Order: sequence, then structure tokens, then C-alpha cells
Amino acid sequence: MGSAGARGARWKQSSVTVSVEDSVDLLGGEGEAFEAVVKAATAWQNAPGILPTLVVQRGPNDPIGYRRDGRNRNTVRFAPDGDPLANGALAITVITFDAHAKEILDADVVLNGEHGFSFFDHDARDEGMTTYDLQNVLTHELGHLLGLGEDMTDVDATMYAFSQPGETGKRDLEVVDKDSIAALYDEEFDSDMQGGCGGAAIAGYEGEAWVWAALGLGALGFAMRRRATRNVALSSSALGALLVCVGASTSTPSSDAGVAYLGADESLPMTVQSASSAWENGVIVTSLSLRGVDADHVAHDVTVKALGGQVGELIQVVGHALPPQVGDSLRIELGTTAGDAIWLAPIVDRH
Repeated sequence: MGSAGARGARWKQSSVTVSVEDSVDLLGGEGEAFEAVVKAATAWQNAPGILPTLVVQRGPNDPIGYRRDGRNRNTVRFAPDGDPLANGALAITVITFDAHAKEILDADVVLNGEHGFSFFDHDARDEGMTTYDLQNVLTHELGHLLGLGEDMTDVDATMYAFSQPGETGKRDLEVVDKDSIAALYDEEFDSDMQGGCGGAAIAGYEGEAWVWAALGLGALGFAMRRRATRNVALSSSALGALLVCVGASTSTPSSDAGVAYLGADESLPMTVQSASSAWENGVIVTSLSLRGVDADHVAHDVTVKALGGQVGELIQVVGHALPPQVGDSLRIELGTTAGDAIWLAPIVDRH
């Protein structure tokens, strides 16, 4: 089972520009990091379906998230000191879409500098590596940028949620990835939209932008997988996670109020009583009011905050899933509090 990604939303213009920020060059190599983005885009452009033409270019920089005044760029960036949005993951994609129009409006990929990235020339999972192949990670994240969610079951899939050091297998799409993207992009673009056409592609270089020239169109009618149930703990033996994971870390830099955990055996089961979402600097933040009763029949009320959510018709996903909804059950381990909200992030059991 996989997460819904953009919940059926897709890009509706036939040309999508992805700006690679200067920070990506800090990953090393003589342009190898930029080339890794290009190759990741190539993998998806060669997939079946009526995909938008991807234009991968250098810069300019742009604030992460979505600005409702229309000044937005889709970006790929590297956070050398880590980023609170990534929350321990190798990378994170922040995607914003219109729920009514089923249209993706903005997507930003953040590569988390808390982990090491390299450029492997072969799959080195069995060679004791400690760094992750950049192109491998980027191909997964560009799947999110196009609207796909996580695959939690097919370990060979590009959209499988976990990656291992030295792994390069996600560079090449599996059948499940091709079926999912073809099912999502199975309609022609509106004739008044700018750009070329989608589908399988070859690369041509024009100045600082890689422009993808379509070779053909096609569509396969396979259904996308549904997102995994929210209150079920996820498990994997993989050494790294592409989705948001937490131990005692939190999803924002200011969370002295305590730590919230999902799935801890000793934690208190609680139910979401109410939820409200608001924009904060281009990112939707959702406040959740929870209530639970402990073994001594004492009621506990707590407020937690989660990244992502819905404001009006706009939905933003930070990572692999939306925040819990009213009526959802989760388990919370309460730390010492100072009256402020606890920041909440999903957790993955590792065996």
C-alpha cells in the first residue's frame, strides 16, 4: 500500500520548470549533482503516459512552500546543515495542489544534509557503504513532484519509501512506477496551456536549461494504489527512509514543549477532537486538539501541531502523508510541557 501523494492531482500545464538551486552544487563533483537531477527527470520522461515536458534549469533560488500571490518556483535544494522539514529523512518533497481542480500548483524538493550523498557507478548495497546515491534519491523525489505517493510494499519500486546506502535501483522505474504515472497522466493537456507534449523523451541542452523533447504519447489504465491507513505503524528493514521519520527529533526547530510519538507501546492513546490549518511562511501548519484517558481514568487534553494540511481548496503535503484528521486515533508520549503545542511527526518502526 502506498500513500496517495497529491491524491489524484496532477500538473495540468504541459511544461513544468524545475529550478536547481546553487546549494545543490555543494554536493560535489564537476556538475555531477545537477546532472543527477537531469537524469532523474529523464527516468520519468521516458515513462508511459501523457506527462508534462520537464525543463530542468539552474536557479534562481526561491523560498520553500507555496505563495498565494502566484510568485512560485518548483525547486530542488540541498540543506547542508539539515532542514527541520526533512525531520531525519534523506529528502522531502513539499507539494501544494488544488483539491477541487485536481491540479498541482507547486513542488519543492529538499535534500537533507544530515545524510551523506555520493555518485555511484554501480549498485553498492552489499559493500558496506554509508552514503546514499544522489540520483537514486532524486528519482524517487521527482516522482512525488509529479504527484505520486509512497509505495510501502514493492521493495524494487522507485517509489518504495525506503532506500539503503549505495543503492542505485531506484534510478530505473519498475512496472508499478510506470503503471502509476501512466494512470495519473492519462489525459491530454488543455490546448490553451503553454509548452510541448509529454511522454517518452530525449534530452537536448539549451544554455542553462535541459529541455525534454517528446517522442510519443500513450496511456495505460492502471489504478493508483491507495494510501496506507493512518494509524498503522509502518515497518521496514531498510537502513534509510525517504519518508519523514522521527526518533526523539522533531519536525520544527522550536519544540521545547515536548515530543510526540506515534506507535510507542508505552504511549497514551488519544483521539483527534478538532483540527485547524493556517498558512505560515508558505507552509500549511495544522493544529490538532487531542483527548485521551489513561489507565487511572484521568482525561488528558493536549494540542499538537503537524506540517501540511488543507486551507480552503488548497492542500499541502509535507512528506508522505497529510496530518491526522478528526476522529483519527494515535498514540502520544507526553514529555514535559511548557504550555505550548507539541510538534507531531510520523514515526517508522525499524526492525
